[in-house]
Amino acid sequence: MFKKYIAFYIIGRYYLLILNSYSSYATAGFNKFYIERNIISLYLLPYLLYLLYLFDVSCFLPLKHLYSQKTEKII
Repeated sequence: MFKKYIAFYIIGRYYLLILNSYSSYATAGFNKFYIERNIISLYLLPYLLYLLYLFDVSCFLPLKHLYSQKTEKII
């Protein structure tokens, strides 16, 4: 499903995909797909996932509010 959403945005850049340590992600086909498209996959250990919540509050919360304001103006 991720492939469908990134198909139009991959143009010679590198992307970072952060994953939990769930082992079913680590397949040969998965790794080949992301290496071919310059996507770096970072596997976090389960007990470190709480660190991402800090980004949600500090970095992404203002972005969410701004995005919401802009979409309300358009609609």
